[in-house]
Amino acid sequence: MVGGIASYLLSIYRRYLGQTEFQAIVPDTLDPGRFPFPVHQAPFRPFAQERARSNEILLALLRDHNSDVILFGYLRSHPEVGPLYQRERPDACVAIVTHGKEAFLGGAVTDQTHLGQSHRGYASHEVGFYRRLLRRADRVFAVSRFTSDVLRRDGVFENVAELPPSIEMPPQRNGAANPDLLDIPPGGPVLLSVGRLIERKGHRRVIDAVARLRPRFPDLRYLIIGDGPERETLDSQVVARGLTRHVRFLGAASETVKEASLQACDVFVLPCDHIAPNDVEGFGIVFLEAAAHGKPSVAGRSGGVPEAVIDGETGILVEPGQTAGLATALARLLSDADLRERMGRAAHHHASRHAIEPTSGELVDLFQHLRRKRRSA
Repeated sequence: MVGGIASYLLSIYRRYLGQTEFQAIVPDTLDPGRFPFPVHQAPFRPFAQERARSNEILLALLRDHNSDVILFGYLRSHPEVGPLYQRERPDACVAIVTHGKEAFLGGAVTDQTHLGQSHRGYASHEVGFYRRLLRRADRVFAVSRFTSDVLRRDGVFENVAELPPSIEMPPQRNGAANPDLLDIPPGGPVLLSVGRLIERKGHRRVIDAVARLRPRFPDLRYLIIGDGPERETLDSQVVARGLTRHVRFLGAASETVKEASLQACDVFVLPCDHIAPNDVEGFGIVFLEAAAHGKPSVAGRSGGVPEAVIDGETGILVEPGQTAGLATALARLLSDADLRERMGRAAHHHASRHAIEPTSGELVDLFQHLRRKRRSA
C-alpha cells in the first residue's frame, strides 16, 4: 500500500488493535488481498442517492459484529454512520482520524485573503456536515501537532488527541539494491518520490529541478512511485524537458519495488507545495519510511512536515514554490556523500523513535474510558 493514509491506518492496526477483535471495512474498489488482515468490502460513495444505500450496508456490518468502537480513518469514509449506530448502541464509541485539510473544517481560518479557499476540496454542503460530525465524535485523532493545533485553534474542537504514525523499521541489509528490479543503470545518483500524483506533492518542481541539475549530474535518475491525476501532465513535462532518460514512473508499485527503491535512492524528495491554505501535508509518514532506510529527505516546509523531517538534521526543508531553492538543496546533498551519510544516520535514529512497539494498550484503554463515560451520561 503506497498511500500515506493507508500506511498510517495499517500502523494503527499493528500497534494498537492487534490485541482485540479487529474488523476492517474497506471500499469495494480495492483488492482485499492487499491487506494483511481479513476485511469486509462495502461501497463508499460520494454525496448522492447511493450514499444512503452505502450507509445501510455499513450499519449492517456493524450490527453483525456488535461493534464497540468505530474508527473512521478518513473523513469521507461515511462517518455519519457513527451517530446512526449510536442510536442503537449508545455506549459505542466513534472516533475520526484527521490528516490535513480536515482540520480546517472548524472555520478557524479567518484571514480575508484566504476566505473561500480554506475549505478547498470540499463542496459547500459538505463543510457544515463534516464539521458537525467532528464535533459529535467521542474522539478526533490528529496525526501531528500541526493538525492538532489547527483543530484546537480558538477552542473549535475540544475532543482532540494526537495519534502520531508508527512505522516498521526495515531489517538491516548489506549491499546495494538490485538495479535490474528498478530498470535503472547502476552508478548514478538516484532521487525518489513516493506519493499520489497530485499537484500538492510537488512532482512538477522536482522534474524542473532535475532539468537544472542534469548538466552537473549527467547520470542522475529520478524514480516516481505512485499514480494519480497529474500523471499525464508529468509525462508531458518530462518529454518537453528532454528527461525521458532521467525520469522513470513506477506507478502504483508493489511493496517489493517500493522497498528496493528506498534502498537504491540517495535522497528522498517531496517538496509539498501550498495549493490553498488548507491543502497541506498533515505529517508525511513517507518521510519516516525513507528515514528508516537511512535516507535524508528534501521536503517542503508545509503543515506537519517539519515534524517528520528535522531541518538541517535529518534532511533539508525548502520553501514551497521555489524551484531554485529545491535544486540547490538537492545539489548540496548529491554532491556531499559525508553530509548524506550524517543526515541518513540522524534520519534513521529519528525514525526509530516512531517504530512500532509491542502493544501498550493505551488506545484500547482510552476507548474503554470513553465507553464508561458514555454509559454514565
